[in-house]
Amino acid sequence: MNDDLRKIPPHDLEIERALLCCIMIDEDWVEKLGDSRPEEEYFYSKQHKYIFEAMSKLNSENLKVDLLSLKNYLQQSGKLTEAGGTPYLAEVIDAISTSANIRHYAEIVENKYLLRSLINMSTASIETAFSQEQEAKYLLDKLSTELFVLAEQKQRNTPQQIEKTLVDVYAQIEEWSKKEGDVSGITSGYERLDTLTAGWQKSNLIVLAARPSMGKTQVALNFAINAARSEEKTPIAIFSLEMGRNELAMRLLSMVGNVSLSHLKSGNLQADEWTSLGIAMGALAELPLYIDDSTSLNILELRTKCRRLKKDKNIGMIIVDYIGLMETDHKIERHEGISRISRALKGLSKELNIPIMVLSQLNREVDKRQDKRPILSDLRESGAIEQDADLVMFILRPEFYGIKDANGRDQSGLAEVIIGKQRSGPTGLVKLHFDKKCLKFEDNIDKYSDNAYGGM
Repeated sequence: MNDDLRKIPPHDLEIERALLCCIMIDEDWVEKLGDSRPEEEYFYSKQHKYIFEAMSKLNSENLKVDLLSLKNYLQQSGKLTEAGGTPYLAEVIDAISTSANIRHYAEIVENKYLLRSLINMSTASIETAFSQEQEAKYLLDKLSTELFVLAEQKQRNTPQQIEKTLVDVYAQIEEWSKKEGDVSGITSGYERLDTLTAGWQKSNLIVLAARPSMGKTQVALNFAINAARSEEKTPIAIFSLEMGRNELAMRLLSMVGNVSLSHLKSGNLQADEWTSLGIAMGALAELPLYIDDSTSLNILELRTKCRRLKKDKNIGMIIVDYIGLMETDHKIERHEGISRISRALKGLSKELNIPIMVLSQLNREVDKRQDKRPILSDLRESGAIEQDADLVMFILRPEFYGIKDANGRDQSGLAEVIIGKQRSGPTGLVKLHFDKKCLKFEDNIDKYSDNAYGGM
C-alpha cells in the first residue's frame, strides 16, 4: 500500500477536549448542539469516546454532567482507567473557560470524523480492487452506497418532539390547499384516478403491472405526457429496457399528434397528418422528458443516473420499464435479486423525495383463471415488490380475453386500471378508453358506465 495512505488520520485532540469541556460546564449543551450533537464514534481518542459515552448516559438519566458524576459513572462501569483516570478528567474540565463555541467545536469534530471515514472506505475499496475478489460493478455499487450514507451524515434523522412535525405537516397541507382540485401530488391526467390517489405522491414506489400486450408501457407513457404537459410541467425520466428511444418517441408523437402509429411506421401520411406531426414534434420538444434506453441496467447505474438527473434537471418522477429486465447479481437467486432491486427503488424514491413508477409483469396464473382481474399474488418473481410498493395498479383490457359485458356486447377499447393496494388511500377501479390508432388512454366514464359493464 502506498505510504501516503498510511498517514495519521485527520483529528484534533485539543478540539475534542474543548468540546467535552463545554459539555461539562454547560447544562444546556444538548439544546445548544441541536442537530450538531456528536456521536461517540466521532471522537478519535478512545479516552474521549469513553468520556462522551458516559456523558450521554448521564444525560439520558437526567443527571448533571460534571467531574464527580463522570468519575463515579466511569468507575462503576470499570472504564475509569481507559478514560485516563481522574487526573485526565480534571484536565478536560480545565480545557477552556467558556462554552460559547460549542457548536463550532462539534462541527470540527464531525468534519474530522467524516474525513477519516472517507479515507477508510476509500482505502478498503482500493485494497478490494487490487485483490480482484469482486466484480467492478458490485464494488462500485457498495462504494456508491457508502459514500451516499456518509454524505447524508449531517442530515441524519433524530428523534423530534411532535410540535416541530406538526408545524411541517401544517405547512404541507397549506401548500396543498393552494392547488386547485384534490390533487396534492403529480397528476395522472385522469380525473377518476386522481380522485382515488390524489396524484402520484412524493417518496412513493408505484407498481404498474399487467400481462403482456395489455399496454402497460403505453399507460406509463400517457402518465408521463400528462405530467409533463400539466401546469407544473413536471420533469420525467423514463428508463426503457424493452423499447428503444426512437420507438418510444414515435409512440409519443402518435399520441400527441393524433396520428396513426401505423401511418408513422410506414411513412404513408396524408397532408393533414404531416401538419399534425410537425406540430406534435414542436410540442414534444419543449417537454421536460428524459429517455434512457440502456438495454442492460443494474440498480447501481440507475441510482447514479437518477441522482444526476435530480441534481441537473430536478426530475419530479421516474418511470422504469420494466423491473424484470433489470440486471441482478448472478450469484443469487433471481427472486432475491428482484427483491433487492425493489427495496433499492423504494429507498431511492425516499432519497430523492419523488415518486418512482416501476412496471412489472404478472405471472401466467391470471390467464388460467376464469376471473381475469389481477390480484396482488399475481405479481411475478417476488413478493417483495408488493411489500415495498406504496401503490399497486393493474391493467386489464377485457377484449383481450374476449370478455363481453352483461348484455353480451364487445368491450372493444375498454381498459381497466385496478388499484390493488394503496397505503394511504382506497382501492378501486378506473375505466378508461384506449384509442388503438394513436395509443392514447382517455377518460370516458360514460361510455363504460357500471350499468354497461357486467363483470366477468
